[in-house]
Amino acid sequence: MGRKGLATRAKLVAACAALLAHHGLRDLKVADIAKEARTSPATFYLYFNDVTEAVLAAVGELSPATPAILALIDVDWGRSDPLPRAREVAAAYAAYWADHAALFHVRNLAADEGDERFRHAREKAVRPVLAILAAKSADAVKRGWVPAHIDAHAAAGTILAMLERVSAVIRTPAARHIEADAMIDAAAWLIACTVAPVRQAV
Repeated sequence: MGRKGLATRAKLVAACAALLAHHGLRDLKVADIAKEARTSPATFYLYFNDVTEAVLAAVGELSPATPAILALIDVDWGRSDPLPRAREVAAAYAAYWADHAALFHVRNLAADEGDERFRHAREKAVRPVLAILAAKSADAVKRGWVPAHIDAHAAAGTILAMLERVSAVIRTPAARHIEADAMIDAAAWLIACTVAPVRQAV
């Protein structure tokens, strides 16, 4: 694929992502994507077999494992008060989610409904974050900060699930009675208790 072809494909993927902010996956049409990308349905089919394939391409570009987020996690959590850094982690994760909320929603809904392609995309996206969280949790257990019976991978998965859920919930009308900052603070405290000395996290 040449530079022009890559550019056209990127426009189609971007159009798909933009439309998902206002359309469900099942409501999205090839004609809508082509129109948003200022091209034709025939051109769309040069790059994708169907709408789902285009959505998967858009979803495949998502990963909360940004260098900034990974750098926030990959530190020695015992060197200073862990709560400010844990809050940075939770806030950065929520901000990334907010920037791509529509795609995250579509991806997770399709994965939860049993679509293996979207489940695989979700697992691939979070794998780097999960690995670092598990390593930090294992280190916390080894250093006696966290009880020995806590499984590092289970702890990492739980923290990640919490971050995803908090990031999603704080954007919904159901969460209006709870301040977003309060939820971020609570998430930060739980992160700190998992990877840092408990005496500093409480």
